[in-house]
Amino acid sequence: MGQAGGAGARSEFIRLDRADSMSLLSSVRVGRLIFTVNALPAVRLMNFAVADGLIVLRTAAGSTVDRKVHDTIVAFEADDLDAVTSPG
Repeated sequence: MGQAGGAGARSEFIRLDRADSMSLLSSVRVGRLIFTVNALPAVRLMNFAVADGLIVLRTAAGSTVDRKVHDTIVAFEADDLDAVTSPG
Protein backbone atom coordinates (compact mmCIF):
# COMPACT_ATOMS: atom_id res chain seq x y z
CA MET A 1 0.00 0.00 0.00
CA GLY A 2 2.20 2.90 1.07
CA GLN A 3 -0.27 5.63 0.06
CA ALA A 4 -1.64 8.13 2.56
CA GLY A 5 -3.85 6.29 5.01
CA GLY A 6 -2.68 2.86 3.86
CA ALA A 7 -0.52 0.36 5.68
CA GLY A 8 3.00 1.68 5.96
CA ALA A 9 1.96 5.29 5.35
CA ARG A 10 4.02 7.79 7.31
CA SER A 11 2.71 11.18 8.36
CA GLU A 12 4.95 13.98 9.46
CA PHE A 13 3.90 17.40 10.61
CA ILE A 14 6.19 20.37 10.32
CA ARG A 15 5.49 23.49 12.35
CA LEU A 16 5.72 26.58 10.15
CA ASP A 17 6.49 30.03 11.41
CA ARG A 18 4.30 32.96 10.36
CA ALA A 19 6.64 34.06 7.54
CA ASP A 20 6.67 30.56 5.99
CA SER A 21 2.89 30.30 6.33
CA MET A 22 2.31 33.65 4.64
CA SER A 23 4.75 32.77 1.87
CA LEU A 24 2.91 29.51 1.15
CA LEU A 25 -0.48 31.24 1.30
CA SER A 26 0.78 33.82 -1.20
CA SER A 27 1.30 31.05 -3.75
CA VAL A 28 -2.41 30.09 -3.99
CA ARG A 29 -5.55 32.07 -4.78
CA VAL A 30 -8.49 30.21 -3.25
CA GLY A 31 -9.04 29.30 0.37
CA ARG A 32 -11.79 28.24 2.72
CA LEU A 33 -13.12 30.40 5.53
CA ILE A 34 -14.62 28.31 8.33
CA PHE A 35 -16.92 29.86 10.92
CA THR A 36 -20.18 29.06 12.66
CA VAL A 37 -23.76 30.00 11.85
CA ASN A 38 -26.36 29.14 14.49
CA ALA A 39 -23.80 26.88 16.23
CA LEU A 40 -23.18 24.85 13.05
CA PRO A 41 -20.01 24.94 10.95
CA ALA A 42 -20.09 26.94 7.73
CA VAL A 43 -17.43 26.84 5.03
CA ARG A 44 -17.11 29.39 2.24
CA LEU A 45 -14.67 29.25 -0.67
CA MET A 46 -12.97 32.63 -0.82
CA ASN A 47 -10.58 34.38 -3.17
CA PHE A 48 -7.94 36.07 -1.07
CA ALA A 49 -4.66 37.91 -1.12
CA VAL A 50 -1.82 38.26 1.35
CA ALA A 51 -0.85 41.88 1.96
CA ASP A 52 1.44 43.25 4.66
CA GLY A 53 1.28 39.97 6.58
CA LEU A 54 -2.53 39.84 6.58
CA ILE A 55 -4.98 37.57 4.80
CA VAL A 56 -7.30 39.90 2.90
CA LEU A 57 -10.79 38.70 1.94
CA ARG A 58 -13.42 40.62 0.03
CA THR A 59 -17.10 39.90 0.46
CA ALA A 60 -20.38 41.66 -0.28
CA ALA A 61 -21.84 43.94 2.38
CA GLY A 62 -24.63 42.15 4.22
CA SER A 63 -23.50 38.67 3.14
CA THR A 64 -23.37 35.82 5.65
CA VAL A 65 -19.60 36.19 5.89
CA ASP A 66 -19.90 39.94 6.47
CA ARG A 67 -22.51 39.47 9.21
CA LYS A 68 -21.00 36.47 11.03
CA VAL A 69 -17.24 36.83 11.25
CA HIS A 70 -16.71 40.11 13.10
CA ASP A 71 -15.14 39.60 16.55
CA THR A 72 -15.39 35.82 16.07
CA ILE A 73 -12.80 33.08 15.96
CA VAL A 74 -12.57 31.71 12.42
CA ALA A 75 -10.32 29.26 10.61
CA PHE A 76 -8.81 29.73 7.19
CA GLU A 77 -7.19 27.07 5.07
CA ALA A 78 -5.85 26.96 1.56
CA ASP A 79 -4.33 24.42 -0.76
CA ASP A 80 -3.49 24.22 -4.41
CA LEU A 81 -6.18 23.48 -7.00
CA ASP A 82 -5.49 22.16 -10.49
CA ALA A 83 -7.04 24.75 -12.84
CA VAL A 84 -7.90 22.14 -15.49
CA THR A 85 -9.20 19.14 -13.52
CA SER A 86 -9.97 20.92 -10.19
CA PRO A 87 -8.59 18.36 -7.70
CA GLY A 88 -6.84 19.79 -4.66
